[in-house]
Amino acid sequence: MLHKTMLTAVLLAVSFLCSSCTGLSPVTGDLMQPPRLTAEQKAIDDALRESVTGDFTLKYPKSGDYRSAFIYQDLDKDGDEEALAFYSIGLSSTTRVALLDKEDGVWRAVNALSGASEEVEFVAFAHISGPDSADIVVGWSSEEETEKQLELYTCSGGKLERMLFRDSSGKTDFNYYDTYLINDLNTDGLDDIFLFSRDERNRLESSWIKQLSYDSEAGVVRLFSEHSLSDSISQFVGVIAGNLDRSSGRRGVFIDELLFGDVLATEVFTLDDDGLLAPVISIGMSGDESEDGGPPLYERTLRDAISGGKDTPKETVCADINGDSVIEIPTARLLPGYQKQKDSEALYLTEYMQLQGNKLVRMLATVINRSGGYRVNFPEDWIDQVTVFAQPETSEWRFIEYNASLEDPFSDLAGELLRIRVVSKKGYQDKFLEKYTELDTRGMFTYYAYIPDKVKSSLSISSYQLSSKNPNRIFTLL
Repeated sequence: MLHKTMLTAVLLAVSFLCSSCTGLSPVTGDLMQPPRLTAEQKAIDDALRESVTGDFTLKYPKSGDYRSAFIYQDLDKDGDEEALAFYSIGLSSTTRVALLDKEDGVWRAVNALSGASEEVEFVAFAHISGPDSADIVVGWSSEEETEKQLELYTCSGGKLERMLFRDSSGKTDFNYYDTYLINDLNTDGLDDIFLFSRDERNRLESSWIKQLSYDSEAGVVRLFSEHSLSDSISQFVGVIAGNLDRSSGRRGVFIDELLFGDVLATEVFTLDDDGLLAPVISIGMSGDESEDGGPPLYERTLRDAISGGKDTPKETVCADINGDSVIEIPTARLLPGYQKQKDSEALYLTEYMQLQGNKLVRMLATVINRSGGYRVNFPEDWIDQVTVFAQPETSEWRFIEYNASLEDPFSDLAGELLRIRVVSKKGYQDKFLEKYTELDTRGMFTYYAYIPDKVKSSLSISSYQLSSKNPNRIFTLL
Protein backbone atom coordinates (compact mmCIF):
# COMPACT_ATOMS: atom_id res chain seq x y z
CA MET A 1 0.00 0.00 0.00
CA LEU A 2 2.89 2.33 0.84
CA HIS A 3 4.50 1.67 -2.54
CA LYS A 4 1.19 2.46 -4.29
CA THR A 5 0.87 5.75 -2.40
CA MET A 6 4.42 6.76 -3.29
CA LEU A 7 3.81 5.86 -6.93
CA THR A 8 0.66 7.98 -6.99
CA ALA A 9 2.58 10.94 -5.53
CA VAL A 10 5.33 10.60 -8.12
CA LEU A 11 2.79 10.44 -10.95
CA LEU A 12 1.03 13.54 -9.63
CA ALA A 13 4.34 15.41 -9.43
CA VAL A 14 5.28 14.40 -12.98
CA SER A 15 1.83 15.39 -14.19
CA PHE A 16 2.20 18.80 -12.56
CA LEU A 17 5.63 19.36 -14.09
CA CYS A 18 4.47 18.31 -17.54
CA SER A 19 1.47 20.63 -17.40
CA SER A 20 3.79 23.49 -16.50
CA CYS A 21 6.05 22.70 -19.45
CA THR A 22 3.16 22.67 -21.92
CA GLY A 23 1.76 26.01 -20.79
CA LEU A 24 -1.33 24.52 -19.08
CA SER A 25 -0.61 25.85 -15.62
CA PRO A 26 -2.84 28.67 -14.34
CA VAL A 27 0.16 30.97 -13.89
CA THR A 28 1.34 30.56 -17.49
CA GLY A 29 -2.20 31.03 -18.74
CA ASP A 30 -2.47 34.34 -16.93
CA LEU A 31 0.74 35.54 -18.55
CA MET A 32 -0.69 34.86 -21.99
CA GLN A 33 -3.65 37.21 -21.41
CA PRO A 34 -3.44 40.74 -22.89
CA PRO A 35 -2.78 43.56 -20.41
CA ARG A 36 -5.85 44.80 -18.53
CA LEU A 37 -7.18 48.14 -19.75
CA THR A 38 -7.25 51.25 -17.58
CA ALA A 39 -10.49 53.23 -17.26
CA GLU A 40 -9.32 55.67 -19.96
CA GLN A 41 -8.27 52.84 -22.26
CA LYS A 42 -11.62 51.13 -21.64
CA ALA A 43 -13.39 54.30 -22.79
CA ILE A 44 -11.29 54.34 -25.96
CA ASP A 45 -11.93 50.63 -26.45
CA ASP A 46 -15.69 51.25 -26.18
CA ALA A 47 -15.49 54.10 -28.70
CA LEU A 48 -13.57 51.84 -31.07
CA ARG A 49 -16.16 49.09 -30.73
CA GLU A 50 -18.92 51.50 -31.68
CA SER A 51 -17.09 52.34 -34.92
CA VAL A 52 -15.95 48.84 -35.92
CA THR A 53 -18.24 46.21 -37.37
CA GLY A 54 -17.34 42.81 -35.94
CA ASP A 55 -14.87 41.62 -33.35
CA PHE A 56 -11.40 43.07 -33.28
CA THR A 57 -8.07 42.24 -31.66
CA LEU A 58 -5.80 44.90 -30.19
CA LYS A 59 -2.25 44.89 -31.56
CA TYR A 60 0.80 45.91 -29.51
CA PRO A 61 4.06 47.37 -30.88
CA LYS A 62 6.99 44.96 -30.49
CA SER A 63 9.71 47.51 -29.76
CA GLY A 64 10.37 51.18 -29.17
CA ASP A 65 9.19 53.63 -26.51
CA TYR A 66 5.50 52.98 -27.12
CA ARG A 67 4.31 49.42 -26.38
CA SER A 68 0.57 49.92 -25.81
CA ALA A 69 -2.25 49.33 -28.31
CA PHE A 70 -3.47 52.82 -27.27
CA ILE A 71 -0.97 55.67 -27.66
CA TYR A 72 -1.63 59.24 -26.52
CA GLN A 73 -0.16 62.32 -28.24
CA ASP A 74 -1.20 65.90 -29.00
CA LEU A 75 -1.21 65.38 -32.74
CA ASP A 76 -3.02 68.56 -33.83
CA LYS A 77 -1.33 70.88 -31.30
CA ASP A 78 -4.59 72.00 -29.74
CA GLY A 79 -3.32 71.38 -26.22
CA ASP A 80 -5.27 68.14 -25.77
CA GLU A 81 -4.07 64.62 -26.46
CA GLU A 82 -5.57 62.45 -29.15
CA ALA A 83 -5.25 58.67 -29.15
CA LEU A 84 -4.05 56.15 -31.71
CA ALA A 85 -5.39 52.60 -31.55
CA PHE A 86 -3.95 49.57 -33.35
CA TYR A 87 -6.21 46.60 -34.06
CA SER A 88 -7.17 43.91 -36.56
CA ILE A 89 -10.72 42.92 -37.46
CA GLY A 90 -11.86 39.31 -37.40
CA LEU A 91 -9.56 37.05 -39.43
CA SER A 92 -8.03 39.93 -41.39
CA SER A 93 -4.26 39.75 -41.69
CA THR A 94 -3.89 43.53 -41.93
CA THR A 95 -3.69 45.71 -38.85
CA ARG A 96 -5.40 49.10 -38.83
CA VAL A 97 -4.57 52.35 -37.05
CA ALA A 98 -7.40 54.55 -35.83
CA LEU A 99 -7.45 58.15 -34.62
CA LEU A 100 -9.68 58.90 -31.65
CA ASP A 101 -10.46 62.32 -30.17
CA LYS A 102 -12.09 63.44 -26.96
CA GLU A 103 -15.00 65.89 -27.12
CA ASP A 104 -16.87 67.07 -24.05
CA GLY A 105 -15.19 64.31 -22.04
CA VAL A 106 -16.30 61.56 -24.44
CA TRP A 107 -13.97 59.62 -26.74
CA ARG A 108 -15.06 59.04 -30.33
CA ALA A 109 -13.39 57.37 -33.29
CA VAL A 110 -12.57 59.88 -36.05
CA ASN A 111 -11.20 57.68 -38.84
CA ALA A 112 -8.98 54.64 -39.43
CA LEU A 113 -6.43 53.63 -42.08
CA SER A 114 -5.13 50.19 -43.00
CA GLY A 115 -1.53 49.48 -42.14
CA ALA A 116 1.13 47.94 -44.35
CA SER A 117 1.13 44.48 -42.76
CA GLU A 118 0.02 42.25 -39.87
CA GLU A 119 2.32 43.32 -37.03
CA VAL A 120 3.29 46.66 -35.52
CA GLU A 121 7.08 46.80 -35.14
CA PHE A 122 7.35 50.24 -33.50
CA VAL A 123 5.69 53.63 -33.19
CA ALA A 124 7.61 56.91 -33.00
CA PHE A 125 6.88 60.62 -33.40
CA ALA A 126 8.98 63.06 -35.43
CA HIS A 127 9.10 66.66 -36.70
CA ILE A 128 8.76 65.84 -40.39
CA SER A 129 6.22 68.30 -41.82
CA GLY A 130 7.21 71.12 -39.46
CA PRO A 131 9.51 71.96 -36.54
CA ASP A 132 6.62 71.62 -34.08
CA SER A 133 4.71 68.80 -35.76
CA ALA A 134 4.06 65.43 -34.18
CA ASP A 135 4.04 63.21 -37.24
CA ILE A 136 3.65 59.47 -36.74
CA VAL A 137 6.23 56.93 -37.84
CA VAL A 138 5.08 53.30 -37.79
CA GLY A 139 7.09 50.21 -38.66
CA TRP A 140 5.06 47.27 -39.96
CA SER A 141 6.10 43.65 -40.46
CA SER A 142 4.73 40.30 -41.49
CA GLU A 143 4.15 37.66 -38.83
CA GLU A 144 7.38 35.96 -39.89
CA GLU A 145 9.20 39.34 -39.75
CA THR A 146 10.69 38.55 -43.16
CA GLU A 147 9.62 41.91 -44.56
CA LYS A 148 9.39 45.29 -42.85
CA GLN A 149 7.78 48.44 -44.22
CA LEU A 150 7.68 51.93 -42.81
CA GLU A 151 4.64 54.21 -43.03
CA LEU A 152 4.21 57.87 -42.04
CA TYR A 153 0.97 59.47 -40.87
CA THR A 154 -0.09 62.94 -39.79
CA CYS A 155 -3.17 64.54 -38.27
CA SER A 156 -4.52 67.01 -40.84
CA GLY A 157 -7.90 68.71 -40.65
CA GLY A 158 -8.70 66.61 -37.61
CA LYS A 159 -8.21 63.34 -39.50
CA LEU A 160 -5.45 60.79 -39.87
CA GLU A 161 -3.72 60.93 -43.26
CA ARG A 162 -0.82 59.10 -44.91
CA MET A 163 2.31 61.11 -45.69
CA LEU A 164 4.35 58.87 -48.01
CA PHE A 165 4.21 59.68 -51.71
CA ARG A 166 2.25 57.17 -53.76
CA ASP A 167 2.08 56.59 -57.50
CA SER A 168 -1.09 56.75 -59.61
CA SER A 169 -2.01 53.23 -58.51
CA GLY A 170 -1.71 54.19 -54.85
CA LYS A 171 1.49 52.21 -54.23
CA THR A 172 4.93 53.02 -52.86
CA ASP A 173 7.99 50.80 -53.08
CA PHE A 174 10.79 52.75 -51.32
CA ASN A 175 9.65 52.10 -47.75
CA TYR A 176 11.12 48.61 -47.14
CA TYR A 177 13.78 48.49 -44.43
CA ASP A 178 15.88 46.34 -42.12
CA THR A 179 16.61 49.14 -39.67
CA TYR A 180 15.93 52.87 -39.54
CA LEU A 181 17.09 56.19 -38.10
CA ILE A 182 15.10 59.37 -37.45
CA ASN A 183 17.31 62.45 -37.24
CA ASP A 184 17.57 66.13 -38.17
CA LEU A 185 20.95 65.60 -39.75
CA ASN A 186 21.34 69.06 -41.32
CA THR A 187 19.78 70.85 -38.29
CA ASP A 188 17.10 72.60 -40.37
CA GLY A 189 14.39 71.83 -37.80
CA LEU A 190 12.91 68.96 -39.83
CA ASP A 191 13.59 65.30 -39.22
CA ASP A 192 14.68 63.06 -42.06
CA ILE A 193 14.07 59.32 -42.13
CA PHE A 194 16.98 57.08 -43.09
CA LEU A 195 16.16 53.51 -44.09
CA PHE A 196 18.76 50.78 -44.33
CA SER A 197 17.75 47.76 -46.38
CA ARG A 198 19.17 44.61 -47.93
CA ASP A 199 18.06 42.53 -50.92
CA GLU A 200 16.36 45.35 -52.77
CA ARG A 201 13.91 44.23 -55.44
CA ASN A 202 15.02 44.38 -59.06
CA ARG A 203 18.29 46.13 -58.21
CA LEU A 204 21.82 45.17 -59.16
CA GLU A 205 23.09 46.37 -55.77
CA SER A 206 21.74 44.47 -52.77
CA SER A 207 22.01 47.02 -49.91
CA TRP A 208 20.98 50.65 -49.67
CA ILE A 209 20.72 53.72 -47.47
CA LYS A 210 17.63 55.77 -48.41
CA GLN A 211 16.76 59.31 -47.34
CA LEU A 212 13.08 60.13 -46.94
CA SER A 213 12.35 63.86 -46.57
CA TYR A 214 9.33 66.16 -46.63
CA ASP A 215 8.31 67.91 -49.86
CA SER A 216 6.56 71.04 -48.58
CA GLU A 217 5.11 71.95 -52.00
CA ALA A 218 3.40 68.59 -52.47
CA GLY A 219 2.79 67.97 -48.77
CA VAL A 220 4.20 64.43 -48.93
CA VAL A 221 7.35 62.59 -47.90
CA ARG A 222 9.42 61.46 -50.87
CA LEU A 223 12.53 59.42 -51.52
CA PHE A 224 14.98 62.33 -51.77
CA SER A 225 18.21 60.40 -52.31
CA GLU A 226 19.73 56.96 -51.96
CA HIS A 227 23.15 55.35 -52.07
CA SER A 228 24.26 51.77 -52.47
CA LEU A 229 26.14 50.08 -49.61
CA SER A 230 28.45 47.08 -49.52
CA ASP A 231 26.89 44.08 -51.26
CA SER A 232 28.46 41.79 -48.61
CA ILE A 233 26.23 42.94 -45.74
CA SER A 234 24.50 40.15 -43.86
CA GLN A 235 23.16 42.35 -41.04
CA PHE A 236 23.07 45.97 -39.87
CA VAL A 237 24.36 45.92 -36.29
CA GLY A 238 24.32 49.62 -35.51
CA VAL A 239 23.24 53.00 -36.92
CA ILE A 240 23.89 56.30 -35.17
CA ALA A 241 23.97 59.99 -36.11
CA GLY A 242 26.42 62.52 -34.70
CA ASN A 243 29.23 64.98 -35.35
CA LEU A 244 31.83 63.93 -37.88
CA ASP A 245 34.64 65.99 -36.37
CA ARG A 246 35.36 68.77 -33.91
CA SER A 247 35.78 71.71 -36.27
CA SER A 248 33.47 71.63 -39.28
CA GLY A 249 30.14 71.18 -37.51
CA ARG A 250 29.18 68.53 -40.06
CA ARG A 251 26.99 65.68 -38.92
CA GLY A 252 26.84 62.21 -40.37
CA VAL A 253 25.15 58.82 -40.25
CA PHE A 254 27.45 56.00 -39.11
CA ILE A 255 26.45 52.51 -40.29
CA ASP A 256 28.03 49.45 -38.67
CA GLU A 257 27.67 46.44 -40.95
CA LEU A 258 28.27 42.76 -40.35
CA LEU A 259 29.71 41.32 -43.54
CA PHE A 260 29.66 37.72 -44.64
CA GLY A 261 32.73 36.09 -43.09
CA ASP A 262 32.14 37.60 -39.63
CA VAL A 263 33.81 40.91 -40.36
CA LEU A 264 32.51 44.31 -39.24
CA ALA A 265 32.81 47.44 -41.36
CA THR A 266 31.59 51.04 -41.14
CA GLU A 267 30.21 53.32 -43.83
CA VAL A 268 29.53 57.00 -43.13
CA PHE A 269 27.27 59.47 -44.97
CA THR A 270 26.42 63.13 -44.58
CA LEU A 271 24.09 65.55 -46.38
CA ASP A 272 25.58 67.88 -48.99
CA ASP A 273 24.66 71.54 -49.59
CA ASP A 274 21.58 70.41 -51.51
CA GLY A 275 20.45 68.25 -48.59
CA LEU A 276 21.20 64.97 -50.37
CA LEU A 277 23.21 61.96 -49.23
CA ALA A 278 26.95 62.18 -49.79
CA PRO A 279 29.49 59.46 -48.85
CA VAL A 280 32.22 60.22 -46.32
CA ILE A 281 33.43 56.64 -45.89
CA SER A 282 32.05 54.16 -48.38
CA ILE A 283 33.08 50.93 -50.06
CA GLY A 284 32.87 52.74 -53.40
CA MET A 285 35.53 55.31 -52.48
CA SER A 286 39.13 54.77 -53.58
CA GLY A 287 42.34 55.27 -51.65
CA ASP A 288 42.74 58.71 -53.23
CA GLU A 289 40.33 60.08 -50.61
CA SER A 290 42.78 59.32 -47.77
CA GLU A 291 45.32 62.06 -47.11
CA ASP A 292 48.24 59.74 -46.43
CA GLY A 293 47.80 57.76 -49.65
CA GLY A 294 47.15 54.54 -47.70
CA PRO A 295 44.26 52.10 -48.03
CA PRO A 296 40.76 53.53 -48.46
CA LEU A 297 39.14 54.65 -45.23
CA TYR A 298 36.49 51.94 -45.60
CA GLU A 299 39.14 49.21 -45.53
CA ARG A 300 40.60 50.71 -42.36
CA THR A 301 37.29 50.19 -40.56
CA LEU A 302 37.33 46.41 -41.13
CA ARG A 303 37.58 44.42 -37.88
CA ASP A 304 36.71 40.93 -36.68
CA ALA A 305 33.16 40.44 -35.44
CA ILE A 306 32.29 38.95 -32.08
CA SER A 307 29.61 36.23 -31.69
CA GLY A 308 28.90 36.18 -35.39
CA GLY A 309 26.98 39.44 -35.17
CA LYS A 310 24.52 38.15 -32.58
CA ASP A 311 24.29 40.45 -29.60
CA THR A 312 27.15 42.49 -31.01
CA PRO A 313 28.98 44.11 -28.09
CA LYS A 314 28.52 47.86 -27.87
CA GLU A 315 32.30 48.28 -27.80
CA THR A 316 32.51 47.15 -31.45
CA VAL A 317 30.12 49.73 -32.93
CA CYS A 318 30.42 53.48 -33.43
CA ALA A 319 29.77 55.73 -30.43
CA ASP A 320 31.00 58.86 -28.69
CA ILE A 321 33.54 57.00 -26.57
CA ASN A 322 35.20 60.00 -24.88
CA GLY A 323 32.29 62.40 -24.38
CA ASP A 324 33.44 65.10 -26.82
CA SER A 325 30.21 64.95 -28.92
CA VAL A 326 32.08 63.44 -31.87
CA ILE A 327 31.40 59.87 -33.00
CA GLU A 328 34.36 57.49 -32.94
CA ILE A 329 34.78 54.50 -35.24
CA PRO A 330 36.25 51.35 -33.63
CA THR A 331 38.95 49.45 -35.47
CA ALA A 332 40.86 46.38 -34.29
CA ARG A 333 44.22 44.74 -34.91
CA LEU A 334 46.12 41.88 -33.34
CA LEU A 335 48.23 42.60 -30.28
CA PRO A 336 51.95 41.95 -30.75
CA GLY A 337 52.82 38.25 -30.68
CA TYR A 338 49.43 36.94 -31.79
CA GLN A 339 50.10 36.71 -35.51
CA LYS A 340 50.59 32.92 -35.25
CA GLN A 341 47.79 32.21 -32.77
CA LYS A 342 44.45 30.64 -33.56
CA ASP A 343 41.64 33.15 -33.97
CA SER A 344 39.91 31.87 -30.84
CA GLU A 345 43.05 32.52 -28.78
CA ALA A 346 44.12 35.83 -30.31
CA LEU A 347 43.70 39.10 -28.44
CA TYR A 348 43.18 42.43 -30.14
CA LEU A 349 43.91 46.10 -29.60
CA THR A 350 40.75 48.14 -30.25
CA GLU A 351 41.40 51.67 -31.47
CA TYR A 352 38.65 54.30 -31.57
CA MET A 353 39.21 56.66 -34.48
CA GLN A 354 37.90 60.11 -35.36
CA LEU A 355 37.70 61.67 -38.78
CA GLN A 356 40.04 64.64 -39.13
CA GLY A 357 39.99 65.88 -42.68
CA ASN A 358 40.22 62.76 -44.82
CA LYS A 359 42.09 60.60 -42.35
CA LEU A 360 41.31 58.59 -39.26
CA VAL A 361 43.06 59.70 -36.08
CA ARG A 362 43.27 57.54 -32.94
CA MET A 363 41.48 58.91 -29.87
CA LEU A 364 41.75 55.86 -27.63
CA ALA A 365 43.46 52.46 -27.70
CA THR A 366 42.18 49.72 -25.40
CA VAL A 367 42.03 45.99 -24.81
CA ILE A 368 38.60 44.62 -23.97
CA ASN A 369 38.02 41.59 -21.77
CA ARG A 370 34.37 40.84 -22.54
CA SER A 371 34.14 37.69 -20.44
CA GLY A 372 35.73 39.53 -17.50
CA GLY A 373 33.59 42.63 -18.03
CA TYR A 374 36.33 45.29 -18.18
CA ARG A 375 38.72 47.12 -20.45
CA VAL A 376 42.19 48.59 -19.97
CA ASN A 377 43.12 51.70 -21.94
CA PHE A 378 46.67 51.66 -23.26
CA PRO A 379 48.96 54.60 -22.50
CA GLU A 380 50.33 55.97 -25.75
CA ASP A 381 53.79 54.45 -25.21
CA TRP A 382 52.27 50.98 -24.72
CA ILE A 383 50.88 50.82 -28.26
CA ASP A 384 52.84 48.21 -30.29
CA GLN A 385 55.17 47.73 -27.30
CA VAL A 386 52.94 45.87 -24.84
CA THR A 387 50.92 42.71 -25.32
CA VAL A 388 48.53 40.72 -23.12
CA PHE A 389 48.78 37.12 -21.96
CA ALA A 390 45.55 35.45 -20.81
CA GLN A 391 45.90 33.07 -17.85
CA PRO A 392 42.51 31.34 -17.46
CA GLU A 393 43.44 29.26 -14.40
CA THR A 394 43.74 32.43 -12.31
CA SER A 395 41.19 34.52 -14.27
CA GLU A 396 43.97 36.99 -15.04
CA TRP A 397 45.20 39.08 -17.90
CA ARG A 398 48.94 39.77 -17.65
CA PHE A 399 50.34 42.80 -19.47
CA ILE A 400 53.94 42.31 -20.59
CA GLU A 401 56.52 44.23 -22.54
CA TYR A 402 56.71 42.65 -25.99
CA ASN A 403 60.03 41.05 -26.86
CA ALA A 404 60.13 40.46 -30.62
CA SER A 405 63.42 38.53 -30.35
CA LEU A 406 61.67 35.60 -28.62
CA GLU A 407 60.15 32.87 -30.75
CA ASP A 408 57.37 32.63 -28.17
CA PRO A 409 56.87 36.12 -26.70
CA PHE A 410 54.69 34.69 -23.92
CA SER A 411 57.30 32.26 -22.63
CA ASP A 412 59.15 34.94 -20.68
CA LEU A 413 57.02 37.01 -18.31
CA ALA A 414 60.00 38.88 -16.87
CA GLY A 415 58.79 42.04 -18.59
CA GLU A 416 55.46 41.97 -16.77
CA LEU A 417 53.95 45.41 -16.13
CA LEU A 418 50.49 44.67 -14.75
CA ARG A 419 48.00 41.94 -13.84
CA ILE A 420 44.22 42.25 -13.70
CA ARG A 421 42.38 39.47 -11.83
CA VAL A 422 38.64 38.82 -11.54
CA VAL A 423 37.50 36.99 -8.39
CA SER A 424 34.02 35.57 -7.93
CA LYS A 425 32.46 35.58 -4.46
CA LYS A 426 30.95 32.18 -5.17
CA GLY A 427 34.17 30.72 -6.49
CA TYR A 428 37.47 29.84 -4.90
CA GLN A 429 38.80 32.73 -2.83
CA ASP A 430 42.46 33.17 -3.64
CA LYS A 431 44.45 33.50 -0.42
CA PHE A 432 47.40 35.15 -2.14
CA LEU A 433 45.99 38.59 -2.88
CA GLU A 434 47.96 40.57 -0.32
CA LYS A 435 50.00 42.26 -3.06
CA TYR A 436 46.91 43.01 -5.12
CA THR A 437 44.89 46.23 -4.96
CA GLU A 438 41.12 46.15 -5.21
CA LEU A 439 39.94 48.17 -8.19
CA ASP A 440 36.20 47.72 -8.31
CA THR A 441 33.27 45.43 -7.55
CA ARG A 442 30.17 44.57 -9.50
CA GLY A 443 27.62 42.03 -8.37
CA MET A 444 29.42 38.88 -7.34
CA PHE A 445 32.75 39.87 -8.92
CA THR A 446 35.68 41.82 -7.49
CA TYR A 447 38.46 43.21 -9.68
CA TYR A 448 42.07 43.34 -8.48
CA ALA A 449 45.31 44.71 -9.90
CA TYR A 450 48.91 43.78 -9.24
CA ILE A 451 51.88 45.94 -10.27
CA PRO A 452 55.28 44.24 -9.80
CA ASP A 453 57.46 45.97 -7.19
CA LYS A 454 60.60 46.38 -9.24
CA VAL A 455 59.82 47.02 -12.86
CA LYS A 456 62.89 48.14 -14.79
CA SER A 457 61.15 49.53 -17.83
CA SER A 458 60.22 52.92 -19.22
CA LEU A 459 56.76 51.43 -19.81
CA SER A 460 55.99 50.94 -16.11
CA ILE A 461 52.80 52.47 -14.71
CA SER A 462 51.79 53.76 -11.28
CA SER A 463 48.92 52.66 -9.09
CA TYR A 464 47.36 56.11 -9.56
CA GLN A 465 46.75 55.33 -13.24
CA LEU A 466 44.41 52.55 -12.05
CA SER A 467 42.83 54.51 -9.21
CA SER A 468 39.17 55.55 -9.26
CA LYS A 469 40.36 58.99 -8.11
CA ASN A 470 42.13 59.48 -11.44
CA PRO A 471 39.84 61.17 -14.05
CA ASN A 472 41.95 59.49 -16.75
CA ARG A 473 41.84 56.06 -15.13
CA ILE A 474 42.95 53.32 -17.52
CA PHE A 475 40.76 50.60 -15.95
CA THR A 476 37.04 50.70 -16.76
CA LEU A 477 34.15 48.28 -16.25
CA LEU A 478 32.13 47.54 -19.36
